[in-house]
Amino acid sequence: MAKKIKRFRKVCRCCGDPFETDRPNIKYCSECAQTQTEENGKNRTEANKGIYSDLRKLKRYNDQHGTNLSYGKYKLALFLGKVKV
Repeated sequence: MAKKIKRFRKVCRCCGDPFETDRPNIKYCSECAQTQTEENGKNRTEANKGIYSDLRKLKRYNDQHGTNLSYGKYKLALFLGKVKV
């Protein structure tokens, strides 16, 4: 006996078109979901560049000064002006 899948009727947040899905947390139709994913992926990549840049600077700082600062302690020291990049 096959399990019956519950279908949900939704309205796309982007274009306003009605669509059906089998997952209750979906908010965009298939066409808009693809564009949303592409846009979000670009934003994440750009944000990660800053984080990875900071981590490289932290590693370089720790290597040069013989310290073992964590990321949070490094960011605090930068904010307080105790560390110069």
